[in-house]
Amino acid sequence: MKFKITHKIALCALTLLSTQSVRAEAVGPAVDLAVKGTIVPSSCQVQMTATDDFEFGNIPLENIKDVAEGTDLGEVASIPLQITCTAETQVAINVKDNRFDSRVDNLKVYNPNTGQPLSKLADRDHFGLGLSRGKKIGTYVLGLKNAKVNNEPALVGFYIGEDVQARESVLLINDSMEEYYMPITWAKQDSSKPAKGTSFTGDINVRATVNKKSELNLASGVELDGSATLTVYYL
Repeated sequence: MKFKITHKIALCALTLLSTQSVRAEAVGPAVDLAVKGTIVPSSCQVQMTATDDFEFGNIPLENIKDVAEGTDLGEVASIPLQITCTAETQVAINVKDNRFDSRVDNLKVYNPNTGQPLSKLADRDHFGLGLSRGKKIGTYVLGLKNAKVNNEPALVGFYIGEDVQARESVLLINDSMEEYYMPITWAKQDSSKPAKGTSFTGDINVRATVNKKSELNLASGVELDGSATLTVYYL
């Protein structure tokens, strides 16, 4: 009997202590905690050459024709484009003409990727060669081909909606005309979706046509002054 009483007392004491322990808690000062951070896209760098210039060199005046279609300056060496990212991502590019008001619309121009004449020169397809003493010098077209993603052969094309109009080569759109905004992106050869990668490469080609001779100010040398800005976008 003593065992039972002792057991009951011990149990009651334990219960009492437990209850008193809970009631002993007091509410003190409080402080708010915050959990913060920013999820950002991977960082990418774009490189071309040391100068990023297409150089046509000295062009003899006698080579410039006085015809409405102008004078094609022929091919120059292409400039390799390389976009390198810190992590797998999807990118696109577009080009803005810094000499937009100097474009000449009625000249005969050639596809810089194929060397074939363009049957019709769309407003969005060409860029200006600048002004020389108020006279428009001419126009040029830019192209992109030999595309690779992570050093594997790829396609390039206009990014429209969620798909890529993928092909072997593409003309770069003059983004100075907002109604024609169509960025260029890379796609794998078996896909119509933008490719993910850490390296995107290709060759940028140019083909220029100078205005007819009688439209140029030939009092002194005429300096070609084409200028455009290529921008990388994250998709």
